[in-house]
Amino acid sequence: MQRFDYKVLAADGSVLSGQLRAASEREAARQLERKGLAPLEIVRHAGTPGAQRGGGRLRREDLILAFHQLATMLRAGVTLGEAVEAQAGAGGHPRLAAAFAGIATQLRRGEPFHDALAAARLPLPDYLLQLARAGELTGR
Repeated sequence: MQRFDYKVLAADGSVLSGQLRAASEREAARQLERKGLAPLEIVRHAGTPGAQRGGGRLRREDLILAFHQLATMLRAGVTLGEAVEAQAGAGGHPRLAAAFAGIATQLRRGEPFHDALAAARLPLPDYLLQLARAGELTGR
């Protein structure tokens, strides 16, 4: 078990922080969601082996967690622009932070989310871009 530091959005809109133990970042996110909290940031505690990943290779788990957090914020009523900006500042993988910062900039310019997501050039499956486009077309 690893120790994780987290920031979450509570149902009342307040931002809370704390620590928990879990086998992975994904499991930490699941634990928080079961408590009715929307994860904004989950990072390995500074004293945990492997916590200082630096840049390194962007892992599939990093992508999954980032988009899971984005979806959770959207379900909690956070606007797309705010959720993307939160992900840009979440302190995750540097490549993800840069991608979300670029997406946020494009959204502020009025670009559609699916175009901004495609321009980020993240290693995402094609269907994710199609789902983003379909969501925009249906207003969801």
